Amino acid sequence: MSPPSSTDGLPVALHVAGPLAGSVRRWVEGHAGWQAVDAAGAALVPPRLVLLDVAAASAAGPDTATFHGLPAVLLVTAEDPPDSAARAGAAAAAVLRWPDDRARLPQIAASLTSPGRAPQGGQVLRIGGAAGGVGSTTVALALGGLAAWQGRRTVVVTHDGAPAGVVGRAVADGDLTGVPLWEAATPVAGVRGLRVVRPAVRPLLRPGDAALDPGGAHLVVHDVGVADDVDVLVLRRDRASLHALARTTAAVAVVIAVGPAGARALRVAAAGRRLVQLPLSERVARAGLACRVPAGLPGAWLRGLAPLLLGGRA
Repeated sequence: MSPPSSTDGLPVALHVAGPLAGSVRRWVEGHAGWQAVDAAGAALVPPRLVLLDVAAASAAGPDTATFHGLPAVLLVTAEDPPDSAARAGAAAAAVLRWPDDRARLPQIAASLTSPGRAPQGGQVLRIGGAAGGVGSTTVALALGGLAAWQGRRTVVVTHDGAPAGVVGRAVADGDLTGVPLWEAATPVAGVRGLRVVRPAVRPLLRPGDAALDPGGAHLVVHDVGVADDVDVLVLRRDRASLHALARTTAAVAVVIAVGPAGARALRVAAAGRRLVQLPLSERVARAGLACRVPAGLPGAWLRGLAPLLLGGRA
């Protein structure tokens, strides 16, 4: 007999239509053992999670991540237009391809509904580096810029080792517990909707700690520095990075295309996880030196990162 799950009997609101509605309800009730709650029953059994299709998420807009105050998971099918799915997924707390990845839904639900885990104002995306100097801060700022350009209020939390000229002034207190980040952060020139906060010392938070309070932000991109417990790992093509990739919890790896490791070695270490490969770019380096990140990054480089906002955390 399997041990009880933290999501057994989970009340879930379904905002899906058409043929997808029947298959989702059957799987939720028959396989996951959850309660599918409709509008009429919500007063008796309040839902704790929302499952949305692309049409419902598109209608919700930037508030999808906390749909009616609840964490929302976007279900994307092969029939959904990629552009519509990407726009809808930009604000979701998690994105899942249906039915291909539905077996991962209980794990995602547990992460989003466990006590103290889900952020109150929006999604938290953790970015880490396999080693110092690989570019995790640049990637974090680029993802923050992409989200802001898509209409999401975004805060990038950097670490004490990040370049001060790029990320703005530091806040004095290293403990970010309970700090509304959107209100405390500094606006980034040239990117409306993007703010940055850099503690003067390393935050007194574990990389996965849910004590980060987004405040008025839809998304917090947490640049945690060198770490394994992250959502996105940034690395270069070397032996140390391959070891980091093999042990990380990250679902996505951003590979800066420089170093001796070959494509096959990267695929083996990734073990089926998504690899996003970016060139080592002089234009990116110049943008960093001129403190023009993310606004000064080339479009081709940003396009390589854009898919990470579609399910980067899931």
